[in-house]
Amino acid sequence: MSCHEHTVLAPATVLNTEPGRALLEVSRQSACKACAERAQCGSQQETPHTQQLWLATETALKTGERVTVSVPETAVWHAATLAYGLPLAGFIGGLLAGALWGDVAALLGALFGLIAGFIAGGFMATKRHPPLKILAAQAAPLPPLHTAKEES
Repeated sequence: MSCHEHTVLAPATVLNTEPGRALLEVSRQSACKACAERAQCGSQQETPHTQQLWLATETALKTGERVTVSVPETAVWHAATLAYGLPLAGFIGGLLAGALWGDVAALLGALFGLIAGFIAGGFMATKRHPPLKILAAQAAPLPPLHTAKEES
């Protein structure tokens, strides 16, 4: 990575370890200030604020240890494009292609394009994983999630 590339830093807890990899529980950042403060707005009441993932690592970690995980900002944009952009492009492409044959065909084309976009995005997401890194293991609690410039 270049020294100009931004990374998203996330605190995580080691749940389990195996040779060469660790199961981490990562706290998810909320875009909504009220949700970040755990205020009751209604939209986030049932949504968990953590995510579990396996991460390859050569670092010797212990269960319960707190670590910082680094995700390149480009990986966040890539995931958003696969989750939202590809289905939207499929929807619009199917709509325009189906419009050549009438309203019902446009509706079916849009639906087919949307579904194809979700399937393609899911397939592409499983084939390319973002280069997540464990930056540091700490015993003390970590600060809240933030974006920082990576130092090289």
